[in-house]
Parts: sequence; structure tokens; C-alpha cells
Amino acid sequence: MKKVFAGIGISCIGIVLLLVGAYFLLAYYYSEGFTCGVWVNGIYCTGFNVSDVNEMLAKKNDYKKIDIIDKDGNVFTINTEDVDFRLEYTEELKKIKEKQDPLMWLQYYMEPCRYEVEPQIVFSEEKVLALLEDADFMRTGIYDVKNTAVVKWTADGYVLEDETEELLIKWKAQDAVLESVANREDVLHLYEAGCYGDLMKTEEMNQAYALWDKINSFQDFKVTYRMGNELLALDEGDVCKWILRDETGNFIFDENGNLMLDETKVHEYTKALSDKYDTVGQPRTFKTTDGREVVIEFSKYGNDLDEIKEAEKLIEAFYNDDSGRLREPVYKLKAKNQGSDDIGGTYIEVDMTAQRLYFYKDYELKLESGVVTGNMRLHHDTPAMIAPIYFMQRNRVLRGDNYASFVYYWMAFYRGYGLHDATWRRESEFGADTYLRNGSHGCVNLPKAVAAELYDYVEVGTPVITYY
Repeated sequence: MKKVFAGIGISCIGIVLLLVGAYFLLAYYYSEGFTCGVWVNGIYCTGFNVSDVNEMLAKKNDYKKIDIIDKDGNVFTINTEDVDFRLEYTEELKKIKEKQDPLMWLQYYMEPCRYEVEPQIVFSEEKVLALLEDADFMRTGIYDVKNTAVVKWTADGYVLEDETEELLIKWKAQDAVLESVANREDVLHLYEAGCYGDLMKTEEMNQAYALWDKINSFQDFKVTYRMGNELLALDEGDVCKWILRDETGNFIFDENGNLMLDETKVHEYTKALSDKYDTVGQPRTFKTTDGREVVIEFSKYGNDLDEIKEAEKLIEAFYNDDSGRLREPVYKLKAKNQGSDDIGGTYIEVDMTAQRLYFYKDYELKLESGVVTGNMRLHHDTPAMIAPIYFMQRNRVLRGDNYASFVYYWMAFYRGYGLHDATWRRESEFGADTYLRNGSHGCVNLPKAVAAELYDYVEVGTPVITYY
């Protein structure tokens, strides 16, 4: 019996020694890492060393970029990976590790330890500042005591270049960006962060502001011309040239200190307007019914601006501050249409080589007929030209040297030249080569029925295009 108890005792001692050995073996194991029951920021750290846990925690970093927004709303982005950004927990983890006693691992197992720690933010400030220099807002509108305000001339009128307000203070912007990255902020508004400032106003600046107020008020006069289907704006780029200057180019002011109008410049403007849009007397390229393009040198039809009266109207409107109106210029002679296509879609076309007349209304062919034009053999040629119908009459006697002819429909378009019926002619003469030997005295002869229909279609002002 004694032997049995002795064996049991020895076994118990062996088990105890084994358990104690295992306990101390685990204590030795935990001495290299974190003991049982240790949690840091939600990560179970048992058995891992400081370096391993630091790496696991760093992988939880979700801070990828910062958007930097300037005062105009432009966005510049810095990616954190480009500035070696990382989260460093090593120091805090070492403090936790130093507090632990590996021999107390069983207690930690029974009573787990949970820790929440803040990382150390690590990144390259040099790389952040280098990337920041690529932002557009770091290149223009920078705070500099040498900045000033100045009035400058441009093709669009005078402008005030004011480099004294809302200027970026670079060192403040740099500090704000570094602080935002350190705080892991996703967005930085530079204006809200106080990175902009104004310069102190000098006497020179105040003089520039005063001059600008006068110039801006002067050149703010606007008119929009309706030139047919085209709208032509008279704006700052034109009006700024009307400011009166002396021989050296300096502005001249009246007794109240206001800028003065150079009326000769207004006349120069309306002269240029006339040169551009007048069509009377100008050669025309006309596309014929058969598809040809003919150049017609002689023209009594078109628009002829009255540049003097128009200048007077502009000057009056300027002095009365009558700005912003839509207007049509004053004309000496006004075509049925204005603008570059003043013939429009309603006109009479006479092809004198083919001896054909075509009448178009709103670009649609309404009437076509043979004609007889001026006698070529006797040098009574009908002139090639563009002219408007200026007079219409029923039942008229046309008189000339040694003739008097009654016509039912008379449509005059230039001096004594016109379109009319010729009841004395046979039907076969119209549209043939009659004009070469037995043509008219210069008018365009038509069959009576055609003349009647054409008379009902046209009106005074309808353009007539004749060509060979």
C-alpha cells in the first residue's frame, strides 16, 4: 500500500513540476512579445512583438489624400503615399510592453487588457512643401509688399489690375497644409484657414482707384447694332478709345475732374462702320440660277450708312447716358435687308445672255420667263448691275428719241431703265437672240401676262440683278 501511495505522490509531484515548467515556459515565450489577453486598438496582440503589432496597426491607416482648396475653388490634391506618410505606434506599444510581467500571463488571460493608443504621425515635410509648389495658387496672387494697383489698356478696354487684395501668404499656406496633414484632415480651405491677406493702401494705389472709377464709368457706355441678322456690340474695347487725350497721350479732364469725350473718335468709329457695312457701289459676287458665280461691278442697290448723323446720335446718347440699347444705324440709302446679305431671298434676276428672267420670293422661284433686253447692235445694252425698283406705275407712255410706247406695267429700277410689258412683240421673240439685232432701247421687255404677274409680286425697293 505504501508503494502505491508513494507512486501516486511521485506522479503528482511530476505533474506539478510539469505544469510549473509549462507555466514558466509560456512566461518565457511571452517575454518576447505581448502576453495573453492583450488588445490594442481592437487588434489581438498575444504572442506578437512590438514591430509586428505596429505593422498591423499601421495597415489600418485610411488617410490617403488631402484636397487643398484656394479662394477661387480650385482644388490641388496631395496623395499621402507621395510624402511617405505613415502611422507609427512603436513608442506607445513599448510602454504597454514594459508594463507587462510575463510571469503574470495567466492573470492577463483571466482578465484581458484592452488599450486604445494614438499613433505618432510621420511624413516628409520637405516632400509636402515641394509638391505644394506645383499648385497654381502658389505661383500667382502672392502677398508681396511690392504689389500695387494699376490701370492698364487692353484690346477689350481698360482694366484695373489690383494686386493688393486677397493675396496668398505663402508661409501661412505652408504651415496650414503641414498641420492639416499632421491632423489627417481630408480637406483644407485656405481662405477659411486665414491664408490670405490685403496690403495696406498707399497714396499711389488710391490714385489708381480714383482714375479707374472715372474710366470705368466712361467706357461702360454700350450699344448693340442690329445689322440684318447680325448683332454688333459697341462695348468697352471701342468706347475706351473715345477718351480725349493731349499730344503726349495723357487724359484730359474737364473742370469737374471728369474724362472728356473725343468726338472725332466717335466719327471715326461710324466711318469704319460705314466702310464695313456699306454695299452701295461695291462689287458683288452673285450666284445665278444656273449655278454660276458672276461678279457684278456696278451697284445702285444696298445700304449706305449716314456716318455723320449716326455719329451725332451716338454722341447724344453718350452725353445722355442712354446706354445698353439695341438700335439700327441711320441710313442715307436703305436696302430691303441689312447686313452682309442685303439682297435677301426676294429679288428679280435677269440673265441677259440666256434672255431669261427669274423672280424669287423668300428664296423660292415663283416666276420664270423669256425676255428681250437692250439692242446690242445699236449699243443700247441693258447695263449689268444691281439696283432697286424705285418707281412703279400702271398704264404709262414711255417716251424717248423718236418713239412713244404705251405699257400696262412699268417697274423702273435705274434712271430710264425698267421692266415692262411689250405687247408689240411676238411671243417667239422673248427668250431668243432678238436682243442682238432688234432689242429694246435698254429696258427689259416682258410678255404682258408675265409683266402683270411680276407687278403684283414686287414693290418699290425690290432688288433687280442684271448680268451677262
